[in-house]
Amino acid sequence: MAVVFVAHLVWHIIDRNSGWYYFIYLTHWSFILETVYMVVLLWADCTGQSQLPVRSWDSNASMPLAASMALFLFSIVQPLSFAVVVLYWTLDNPFWAMTYTPDYLGYFTHGIDWILMLISFFFGRVPYTIWNSGWLLVLGLIFLVWTYIHYRLQIGTLDPCNEGQTPAQQCPIYSVLDWNYPETALAVAAGVIFVGLPVFILVYLALNALRNCFDQKSDLKAMDDEAESQERLLRQQELELGRGKAFNVDDQDICATLCCRPK
Repeated sequence: MAVVFVAHLVWHIIDRNSGWYYFIYLTHWSFILETVYMVVLLWADCTGQSQLPVRSWDSNASMPLAASMALFLFSIVQPLSFAVVVLYWTLDNPFWAMTYTPDYLGYFTHGIDWILMLISFFFGRVPYTIWNSGWLLVLGLIFLVWTYIHYRLQIGTLDPCNEGQTPAQQCPIYSVLDWNYPETALAVAAGVIFVGLPVFILVYLALNALRNCFDQKSDLKAMDDEAESQERLLRQQELELGRGKAFNVDDQDICATLCCRPK
């Protein structure tokens, strides 16, 4: 997965040839984060950090750095990849009245990548809960603020829009979120934040529940029991060793007292 995403990201950046304008789009934000997520998963696997703590009885257990990063990115990119697909095919380029036909890379960044992310979701055990779902809302708000900054600074796009009728520096990032028409833009932004993103979060909470229904986690329970047994045995050995040391120290003290008593 990491190789596939890195190769497609490099190919996409070279093919689009848009310089730093490449980084103004939400689709590209999502694609970059997905690639970083897959690379972090590879890093976790190669360094043995991919196994999350399963010792529920150990309150001091903590996740390694790679696992923590993977969990953080997972909570963002999984629903974000789905959101990009839905928003693209319903708002930006509606599938029932497409304004243009995407090329292969267009289909990859607006559908194929989500399918691969979904495969990763169901074949992995990275948890998606209500407690880490809020990162999607944070990213959504950040992007909406960015669209307004983009409008105020007249950054525009690489090429003119509206079939060349609007100068490039006045073009919005997405035509459906054009701050030249603030009432419409606010309505779209509110719909995405208060309706769209919560729905995407609920969808992934449902997918997480579905995944758990088919995963009895018997191997994790066995690992949990084995780890607990080993921990108890280790503590018992440490306790016995400590008693032995205490006994030896007492013997030495008695010997020193008897042998070295002043005459």
